[in-house]
Amino acid sequence: MNKKQQQDKQLLANIDKAAAGEKLPEESGLDKDTRAALEMTREMAAWPKSPSKEFKAQLKAEITHRVVEQQKRTSRNGETRNTVTFCAVRPGSLPSPVSGR
Repeated sequence: MNKKQQQDKQLLANIDKAAAGEKLPEESGLDKDTRAALEMTREMAAWPKSPSKEFKAQLKAEITHRVVEQQKRTSRNGETRNTVTFCAVRPGSLPSPVSGR
């Protein structure tokens, strides 16, 4: 195994430890990208395991609205198929999936 492969293997092991909440050995020798990856892992591990109730409710309302609008369009066009098309959600139209954000 070459040096790059060893570094990658060590990074993955450190990410697993950080995600599990374990303390890592000295991090001062790590490069900037590795430290950033570990910080992001720690932050993500601290997030709640499921979306907030507000996010779920808003998502359900948005999807229901889209289904109703699609049904209206298909009935106006004389189509009888029950097809639903989901488009991308507008940025900022849903609350954060994580409470307190």
